[in-house]
Order: sequence, then C-alpha cells, then structure tokens
Amino acid sequence: MRSFSERRRGFSLRRQVASLAPLGALWLVGIVLLVAARVQTATPLRFLFLDPAHLTGSPWYTGALSNLGILVWTAGVAFASAGAWVARRIGRTSAATFLAIGALATLVLVLDDVFALHAGILKNLLGGSKNAAQIVVVFPTLAWMVLFRNDILRTRSALLVAAFGSLAGSVIVDVGIGLSGDTKLLVEDGMKFLGILAWSQYFAITSRDIAASAITSALDAKVQAEIVEDARAELREVA
Repeated sequence: MRSFSERRRGFSLRRQVASLAPLGALWLVGIVLLVAARVQTATPLRFLFLDPAHLTGSPWYTGALSNLGILVWTAGVAFASAGAWVARRIGRTSAATFLAIGALATLVLVLDDVFALHAGILKNLLGGSKNAAQIVVVFPTLAWMVLFRNDILRTRSALLVAAFGSLAGSVIVDVGIGLSGDTKLLVEDGMKFLGILAWSQYFAITSRDIAASAITSALDAKVQAEIVEDARAELREVA
C-alpha cells in the first residue's frame, strides 16, 4: 500500500485567534438565549435548565430509550452534514445537495422528537389536529425522498426503506390500531427506535461511501500524476 507523509502543520497565533471569530458569533447567540431565559417570567428557570427526571424526582433512567433515540437522530444529522461537506469539496454538487436537504429534513424530525411538536405547539396551531401536525412534520422528509429519488437509488436504499417502513409503522400504531397499554407503547416506540437506528445508519454509510469515493479518486489522480512524471523523466533521459 502506498503511504503518504503527514501534511498537517500547527496553526500560527494569528490563525488561532481568527478561528475564534465563529465561536464568538455562536457564543453571542448563546448569551442572547440565556438572557431571554432569565428575563422571561412565563416559565420557572429551573424548568428550562434542569433535567426532567431531576425536576420530577423520577429515576435517572427515565426516558432513557427516548433520549438515546434523540442522540441517534442527531448523529444522523451530523453524518449527513459531513457527507454534504465532503461532496461539495470534491465537486459533487448533486450529492451535496441531496445530503444537505436530507440533514435538514432529519433535523425537523429531531426537533419534533425533542419538543413533541406534533402533540403540542404544532397541534395547537393546526386547530388541535394531531394527524395534521404529524403530516407537517414528515412532509419535508417525504418531499426529500421524492425530489431526490434518483440519488437515493444510487445509494444503499434498502436501509432507507427499512427505516421509513419502521417509522411509518410507528405512526400507524399511534393513530389507531387495536393495541393499548404497554403493548401499544412497546410496538409504537419500539418501531420508532428501530427506524431511527436504520435512518442514521443510512446517512452514516452513504456519507462513508462518498468519502471513500473521494479518497479513491484523489489517490488515483496522485498516482496518475506520478506515473506521468516518471514517464516524462524517462523520456528526458533517453533524449
């Protein structure tokens, strides 16, 4: 296997300081949120900062699977975003757009899972219809799948089919099937959890495939350049 030397170098003090600019902007947003949380009077501050299990005196593992699902959702957003960045860097704009929009659609699902938008704010805005709220939440994902169906077919789409099937099954159980109690909870949230795992794995593997393709292309280009240079050197020697 051909090896390549380490090309990374330390950053100068000037570049280190310049890299703090994005952090400053991010901290500014964070400070604004903290100030808003402090000055508002509608909700006690502890409700915004403390863990629900701590507030209610529940065991530490309360909502453990739900929280794990949110973490996996978030990983899916990160994988898709990283894949979009790599694709953009190597000039594959179609793949970059496909993954970037996929990341945004997944982010909507994350926010719904974190804040239960379909059962709270969104439901109230839509006149109390939970079904309508669920449609609004999943619409970006459905639109992404339709608009980028050709891109999806060029990936390991079986993973996406498994994910969508599990998530759709969870919604079907939620809106009404002859189940109740713990059985309904296990089937509904269990299918959702399995769907989340498959969804994030899809973006992880798709982004890995794109990155691997980019690395292979770069290595091939370097090898070809070296071959051409060696051939030119031999010609010069013969001449």
